[in-house]
Amino acid sequence: MILFEALSSIIIIFAAFYGLFLGGCMKNPNHSHNLFSYYTNLSNIIVLVYQLCVLASLFVPKSGFYCAVRSPILQYTVTNTIVITFLVYHFILYPAIKIKRESMTDAEKSGGVITPNNLCVHYIVPLGSLAFWLLFADKNLPFYCVFSWLAVPAAYSVYILSRAAHGINIYGKDTPYPYFFIDRKLIGTKCFIRNIALSLLAFFLLGLITFGVSRLYFL
Repeated sequence: MILFEALSSIIIIFAAFYGLFLGGCMKNPNHSHNLFSYYTNLSNIIVLVYQLCVLASLFVPKSGFYCAVRSPILQYTVTNTIVITFLVYHFILYPAIKIKRESMTDAEKSGGVITPNNLCVHYIVPLGSLAFWLLFADKNLPFYCVFSWLAVPAAYSVYILSRAAHGINIYGKDTPYPYFFIDRKLIGTKCFIRNIALSLLAFFLLGLITFGVSRLYFL
């Protein structure tokens, strides 16, 4: 089981590293300008760092570090953080790119093409992380984790709003907002507030669902 866990961790690490750097920044240098602007990139970076810690902890199985990396709340939070990347891309961004392709920049259009790096960051890493959680994570979770993990999307929202307040545009775009459904300049303040609220509600529902799945292991 430990070997299988290590191999799974290595696959996720390679997919995240390739998607972010080998297939991303190195093939398209402009990608690096927005590395910390998009939720997709940040969530993949979180998983990359976490899985590196998981792999390192296997060498010190009786340490406090090993126990900390396998904290049920940490594992749950990391999983939800990356799974939302798959859900938003597959059900919102990808269909929208296909529909509005003609009005988008080249960088935005590339998001609608299932290239190897897009496949890695939007599918392999999120779904691999979900499988990793289902197979290996400690699922003895307190209910408050359904609320506490919302600190992740809340922090990202504050970050994006701070960038916008300082007039820092996304590289290659005439807007500080990385996604069309939270682009206040494009959709207006009313729709912007509504979409932020709906996004947080979706994050909460995802947390509730994954918490419910964790309870099934104790039936």
